[in-house]
Amino acid sequence: MKAFKSKLKTKIDDICPLCGKKGKVSIKIITDRIPYKKTHLLVEDTVLCVCGYCGEGYYTPEQFRAHSRQANIAVKKHEHLLLGEEIIRIRQKTGLPQQKLARRLGLSVKSFAKWESNQDVQSVQMDNLLRAIDRDPTLVDYLAAFRNAA
Repeated sequence: MKAFKSKLKTKIDDICPLCGKKGKVSIKIITDRIPYKKTHLLVEDTVLCVCGYCGEGYYTPEQFRAHSRQANIAVKKHEHLLLGEEIIRIRQKTGLPQQKLARRLGLSVKSFAKWESNQDVQSVQMDNLLRAIDRDPTLVDYLAAFRNAA
């Protein structure tokens, strides 16, 4: 991985999982450039560990999850899709909890939760449906009646 821009450095005492040496691990906040389709997207404020001995960069599991969310946000912005907080706002506008709204739309609760937390990217079709529900929340009732879902 190549860092596009580095903002901050701090040192921590840790063991590098790549070379196995202890100490001299820097934490950098970078802007990462990731490939997406036929272009590259910038993922800002990515936290990365860099070993002072071998010079390799790596993610802790928590850093990897955060980077994945940030990459999904970059994809959603690039594709003009709703971000997680916008999906939450639309769901709250319906007055339904995740489980009920997901069931009424024929979705798994897990998928809906991942879209809201930016752990996954919804399809363009689902994004369009959510935008329609934002304009008219009664569409949820119509779809539920159509599907016979409670």
